Amino acid sequence: MKISSQDITNLKTSRPSLAQAEKVEVKEVINSLIMSDAGLNLPSRLKQSTIDNMTEEEWDFAVNQASFRTLDTRTRDMWNNAIMLASEQDTVLITGESGTGKELVAQVLHGKRKKDKFIAVNSAGFPETLIEAELFGYKKGAFTGANEDRKGKIAAAEGGTLFLDEVGDLPLQQQAKLLRAIQTGKYYPLGSNEEKSASVRWVFATNKPIAQWIEENDPRFRADLYYRIAEFELHIPPLRERPHDIPLLIRHFCEINGYTPFTPEEIEDICKLKLLGNVRELLRIIKRKEMLGI
Repeated sequence: MKISSQDITNLKTSRPSLAQAEKVEVKEVINSLIMSDAGLNLPSRLKQSTIDNMTEEEWDFAVNQASFRTLDTRTRDMWNNAIMLASEQDTVLITGESGTGKELVAQVLHGKRKKDKFIAVNSAGFPETLIEAELFGYKKGAFTGANEDRKGKIAAAEGGTLFLDEVGDLPLQQQAKLLRAIQTGKYYPLGSNEEKSASVRWVFATNKPIAQWIEENDPRFRADLYYRIAEFELHIPPLRERPHDIPLLIRHFCEINGYTPFTPEEIEDICKLKLLGNVRELLRIIKRKEMLGI
């Protein structure tokens, strides 16, 4: 789908028309957010509002809080599904390329539990020998350097949400232990014979093709764990598949950060990029232009 210069000019220069278009495009999303108060910090009066009687200031506040600016039907459906799942306990697997906003979706899923902790763990951020200790905790003396008892992330997220990012990078041995914790709600800290309870909402994310691995019997990921973590699966399309979101996101990030607006020509140039880093790369480009002028 190609964006013309005229499309971009209209987006940048016809603010009243754009505001009206945005109301039509994201009306259902904002209505759902207001009704569920999913992960938002909405004023009490606004919680009782409807879209039609909102002031422009209230509308802008609600849209900015929603964060997931999109004109793409698939992405909007994914966002609405995340809102509906916020009140459930089912496990959710969020899939999408790096930089698409998987943790933002995880925070929406946490919404109903916002008074409880949201703990994020990057499975790829720890050596194989340490990820188990990070998740399950350990007893003093469990390994060299374990000089005291320490709670793991599961215990830290008690009553809230544990978001396990990059779950596709989890080593097979730890996959088996994670499966048991999810299935039974029980686990053992490293070096301990005392069984602990895991009372958390499990949310997972990956940029790996786990479903394809399972279909092809690829040994990198356990099929039983996949079916356990993906009771519901939410997919975020890459930015290159929803190019009309790019001007919206540029304007959104510039407005909330007080940056100098982009010209239509600058936006058109960005729309020609592959943006393999998705929204994360787009934000880097916006920051670089503001700080360095390039």
